[in-house]
Amino acid sequence: MLTRIGITGGIGSGKSEVCGKFSALGITTISADAIARQLTDSEPSIRKKIIARFGPEAYTASGILNRQYIAGIVFENRERLTALNAIVHPAVITTIDATITSLDKSKETGYVIVEAALLFESRLNKKVDYILTVVADERLRIERVKKRDDMSDEQIRLRMANQFPIDKAAEASDFVVYNNDTPDALHAKIKFLHTVFSTLKPRLKKKR
Repeated sequence: MLTRIGITGGIGSGKSEVCGKFSALGITTISADAIARQLTDSEPSIRKKIIARFGPEAYTASGILNRQYIAGIVFENRERLTALNAIVHPAVITTIDATITSLDKSKETGYVIVEAALLFESRLNKKVDYILTVVADERLRIERVKKRDDMSDEQIRLRMANQFPIDKAAEASDFVVYNNDTPDALHAKIKFLHTVFSTLKPRLKKKR
């Protein structure tokens, strides 16, 4: 049975960069965000629920989720964000469980990464054995997001405000990586964590 390592972090923290480095070391990485994107675009039952809650504008003419529209209405209203998450999260968790169960059949030892920006909000934290939170200074986070996306400081801070408090995430985690340094420094930290994670066993008493 593979040990499940959950990785989370606020927007701009470098969570995906960290997961990429684990992937480069040969570790299977499952992205909850990627699964959510795939399900909202292709799963009819999810599409039906989202349209019922947010209107036909929630999807483009080609049937793809209108993410810009959805982001514009849910990140300004916590109730709407909660409603969206309630539609999407259960299907994401089911898919992740099925994926890891399939991997368990082919790999008896080792670990797998579950990357999720909303690890705690979705309660995926209850589905993993250990948690790593990626932390970075707010200034750096804003700079990174602005380079990556066409967003204003205000929009970025609004996203941050709607995420699980990073201090609480770090406190609830087994490991914390501070990603304020150079790529080489981060690489060294990931290599060390890879050595540690390779020795960890599943917490068998944890209810999946």
